[in-house]
Amino acid sequence: MNRGSLVRRTLLAVALSAAMAGGANALTITREFSASWFDPAHSGHGFNFEVVSNGTTKVIVGFWYTYDAQGNPTWVLATGPVQGDRAVLTGQTARGGAFGNSFDPARVQTLPWGTLTVTFNSCDQGTVQYQPLDPALPAGNMPITRLTSLFNSTCSGGISGDSSATLAGEITQFMDNTGLVPAASGKLQFEELPDRSEFSAEVEDLPVGQYTLIVAGSARGTLNVVAGANGSRGELEFRSPVEPGKLLLDFDPRGTTVAVAQGGSIYLSADF
Repeated sequence: MNRGSLVRRTLLAVALSAAMAGGANALTITREFSASWFDPAHSGHGFNFEVVSNGTTKVIVGFWYTYDAQGNPTWVLATGPVQGDRAVLTGQTARGGAFGNSFDPARVQTLPWGTLTVTFNSCDQGTVQYQPLDPALPAGNMPITRLTSLFNSTCSGGISGDSSATLAGEITQFMDNTGLVPAASGKLQFEELPDRSEFSAEVEDLPVGQYTLIVAGSARGTLNVVAGANGSRGELEFRSPVEPGKLLLDFDPRGTTVAVAQGGSIYLSADF
């Protein structure tokens, strides 16, 4: 085995260990989560979240319409990168403003406020954990419910929520055999269209059984390999928006390492 193959096998083994320790997210935050959100039990204050780009990074810009320790109306502006179904936002407030044309930006001071951790468990429900720096404001958490939606859009919780309205593409790639079962083969396919995104992994001639599909170090599903007339075969399909018989595509496999494993052994892999 050459040095390059040894390094690759070592990295894949590390990815397998990480995948077994933690699974996939229930959804991924996309631009479809840009909306007004509030806690129905405490109507009268709430949040606006916008999912935007910062270079190549997807971030949330959040506005919390709330109150300070003296009960005065205040805004908390917070930003942070999206990580699957959650984002940790760094917040700040401002003072020194004035109404209308009396506003002088030179008099405005921005002050660190603390952090907001936003987690969504569906397209319509989530939780905000808040940790203010001001000791007069207690830390806590708040359930949030969607109040508005983008015009003419539907949230799926999958990556199609970030698809371009004009671009489409398809990738087909065969996987590398690590040598444990020389006859085995695998194929990956990804397709992005304005109305959907699809990803599939297909394997042939592996021993009959269950295998884990690992994408970017996370276990994403189980491949059931069964015997057929022309050898064994298994397939796992993802789609956003999801449809019957497929799993929600809540991750982007492009630019990641994809592997097919069983136990501590990796049989097929690809830099997709």
